[in-house]
Amino acid sequence: MENLVEESFNSILDLFKQNIFNTVMFNNQSEKQLRKIHDGAYSIAIWKNEINSDEQINEILSNSIQILHIGVFKDGKVTAILTRNIIDNFLKYLKRTCEIVGVNYTTDLYTKLKKYFDEKNLKIVKDKLIEIWGVYQSSSDYVHSTNSNNLSLFNNVKSYSTKQVDLNYKSEVTNLEKVLKAINFILIILEPNKYDKMDKSIREFIFSYNSEDSKAIIREHFYKVKIR
Repeated sequence: MENLVEESFNSILDLFKQNIFNTVMFNNQSEKQLRKIHDGAYSIAIWKNEINSDEQINEILSNSIQILHIGVFKDGKVTAILTRNIIDNFLKYLKRTCEIVGVNYTTDLYTKLKKYFDEKNLKIVKDKLIEIWGVYQSSSDYVHSTNSNNLSLFNNVKSYSTKQVDLNYKSEVTNLEKVLKAINFILIILEPNKYDKMDKSIREFIFSYNSEDSKAIIREHFYKVKIR
């Protein structure tokens, strides 16, 4: 599975490098960020195959692919916009799957989830949702920011090749990675039968796309390996 993921990433990287317009802003840092986006999108593509014909999961994958495509331009604001859309679609998916209607995405949602998860799983899912919601608020602040540095239109456009653009883009990719990892984790808890029945190599990749803390929780959840 690792070779398939690597082959997928390298083929996309080669595609981008063949387009001379795309390589104007491309550098080693770009490749690192693209790797993060690619692996997240790959995990969603796997879940799409497991959760057949789901509109929200399809949209999440579509947004992830779009973020990957614009990655060579290091556009942090568009990345933030699409990340918000990913969050919106995942929360819609979660509400529909858990049969939750007429509630907000915050406290009311957590309360309604009580009937779907036991107390222990509810806590870990809630922690991930809080993390996702924090990214949503951060992305919203960036999307709606109006700072133009009081420069001319030309200089503002030109500034998109500055170091600050790299920093903004890196920050938004980090936020996206948090969201996609949280989605991957919640789907494992929400769809344990689908996760458990995945081919071993696929399941290992889905497992690997988690933080070390999340991996420990999954081990305990599925294999009764106690968290120290």
